Amino acid sequence: MDRAALVELHLHLDISISFDVATRLEPGLTRTDYELDFRGPARCGDLAEFLQTTSRQVALLQSADALRLHTEDLVRRIAAEGVVYAELRFAPLLHTAAGMAPEAAVETVVETAARASAGAGIDTTLILCSLRHFSEAESLRTADLAVRFADHAVAFDLAGDEGGFSLSDHLPAFRRVIDAGVPYTVHAGEGAGPESVTEVLDLLAPKRLGHGVRAVEDPALVERIIRDQVHLETCPSCNVQLGLYPSMAQHPVDQLYRAGASISVSTDSRTSTVTTMPEEFAALGESFGWTPADRDRVSLMAIDAAFASPEVKQRVRRRITGEITG
Repeated sequence: MDRAALVELHLHLDISISFDVATRLEPGLTRTDYELDFRGPARCGDLAEFLQTTSRQVALLQSADALRLHTEDLVRRIAAEGVVYAELRFAPLLHTAAGMAPEAAVETVVETAARASAGAGIDTTLILCSLRHFSEAESLRTADLAVRFADHAVAFDLAGDEGGFSLSDHLPAFRRVIDAGVPYTVHAGEGAGPESVTEVLDLLAPKRLGHGVRAVEDPALVERIIRDQVHLETCPSCNVQLGLYPSMAQHPVDQLYRAGASISVSTDSRTSTVTTMPEEFAALGESFGWTPADRDRVSLMAIDAAFASPEVKQRVRRRITGEITG
């Protein structure tokens, strides 16, 4: 496919660390060790196994300087791929092991992403993640951060192993952000089946779902998603790596797209899953015959669903359609 203006809605900042940044934070790290300890296995047994591979990356991001270095690098890398709008998500409570307050972690990423994005000529938004294994208090603290930093284009998410942990402990956090008018998305239909999607839709009524692809196992649920205009942040290569599907050609992203669901395509991570946005669309072209027109249509769906201001959305739409360049 040709060079395009791309939109990425589902990108975990804290598991997208490059080899260059990793070696600057851990001098002496070899390429072999990086491939073994930072990359996820080519095939995982399930989401829980995949998540076990992320701890080495997070361990390096325990200071403001480390977060600053990594965020600057990540913004430069995605801009070089043609990404013109991205939503960077991370769990600030995971970055306190060396004494950094979660507020400081958020401030650092907010300020660094804004500066790096302006320098790269792209737009970014930050999403703060609570995690399924967090306590109710930890989830509420993350929600409070999303409310506090709402003026800095911050949204809220619940990530992690939905197959192993209940949604119930996180309902107060969602009530907090909903009452404050903070936008939110929810991981579902990845580590668990369509029942996890139904639960989230019933209890939280989100307009976006992280992944959500296992909804295809319930045709009535797909109809509901389309009817209610719920956007699915799909991450095909990551889903294949997790063992949800044997190959890209068997991933349901094309089925959902052809059925009329609102979808976007993202990498999920740039380290645990070895991919880029151009590579994702190239694989979809090879597997399903997607053309540049399909790619641009999906990118327009993505910016329509983005947690961005009307001004940013309009600017990004014009870049996707070629009305403005650069």
